[in-house]
Amino acid sequence: MPQTDDFEDFANTDPTEEQLEEARRVLAKSVAATEAPARKPAKKAATKKKPRKSAATIPANAPKPQDHKPKQSPAEKEVKAGTINLTLFGEDVDIDQRSMLESWDWQVGVIQKNPLQMVKGLLGQKRFSWFCLRSQAAGMSPIGAATELIEMFSKEAGFESTGNS
Repeated sequence: MPQTDDFEDFANTDPTEEQLEEARRVLAKSVAATEAPARKPAKKAATKKKPRKSAATIPANAPKPQDHKPKQSPAEKEVKAGTINLTLFGEDVDIDQRSMLESWDWQVGVIQKNPLQMVKGLLGQKRFSWFCLRSQAAGMSPIGAATELIEMFSKEAGFESTGNS
């Protein structure tokens, strides 16, 4: 709150010469500062830039890029899946990959890592019986015959190994 004596000096409002001179200097400085042209920022030290090179020319004997293969529809991929031909005991056996992937025997064999079940899924019930009889006649063990067939199928299908089965 203002005190009652705050305005005692208010009657004497005339500034002194020193106060007037100080006010003129401050006013002159502020006017000069607003009227002065804007300064440009100081230039950075000139750095040597390398000249741009012209676009490289591609040699005539350069191979064409093959980064992107054309996309295939799922139907085209299925057609390529097709069949795999194996020779078992001197006879050619065609295995349809699509029906194999839908076979419960194949899926269960893969999950359980059971080569006999996988062979049953590959060949189907009728051919599996034929395969068992021929393997037994050749003196092969069931697991050995099944493992050999799975390895043949893996090589033909393009798999590196059958894993730990």
